[in-house]
Amino acid sequence: MEAEEIREQMVGGVLRESTAEDLENVLLMKGFEKALIGVGNQHGSPMVAIYDYYKLISVCVKDMDMEVSDAVEYLDYNVTQAYVGNRTPYILHIVPEELEMWFDGNKPDTEDTEASA
Repeated sequence: MEAEEIREQMVGGVLRESTAEDLENVLLMKGFEKALIGVGNQHGSPMVAIYDYYKLISVCVKDMDMEVSDAVEYLDYNVTQAYVGNRTPYILHIVPEELEMWFDGNKPDTEDTEASA
């Protein structure tokens, strides 16, 4: 395979034979390009856009002059609850580093925390 062919098939780290065709049908959210972090799909499902929830908030605050609380309310009501078929974009909530320990089995002992309160 020539380098140019590989480049044409690679988008966002996804290497597939039908990438170009799949990407033509990806639904994008106008005005939120800065929050787009990639594309993805599950086996047998169409390719969908993936947006970072916290970057969506940032776009609302910086580009749309919203307060953070208004941005969260707007996104939660108008964006994350929207369903436009099987190509509805994914909204990804990235786990902050300080919470990663919870997923490593090192969840803080809530009983000790509650007892000391």
